[in-house]
Amino acid sequence: MRRKQLWGLVAAVSLLVISHPVYSDDAADVRELFEKDIRLFNAQNAEAFTTATHDEVVVFGILSPLATVGKAALHDLVKGYLDDHTRLRFTAVNPG
Repeated sequence: MRRKQLWGLVAAVSLLVISHPVYSDDAADVRELFEKDIRLFNAQNAEAFTTATHDEVVVFGILSPLATVGKAALHDLVKGYLDDHTRLRFTAVNPG
């Protein structure tokens, strides 16, 4: 039994450390989208921030200890957070 667990652990760790190819266009697209989202959030406009969100989005993050499921729930969470904070600014740290 221990041998199966060890091999399972080795397989799981191997999957985590194997790097997948990232194409420069893909990385640039992700960076651009991330920076746009940060700008929209910092503008403190929940509607603009959640406009492009998928209807069935699931978000785990710093705004709530629980998962937020769905576009409407994310909008409400962000709006409530922004209403509770008079001034805020999110900044990417080591986004590279």
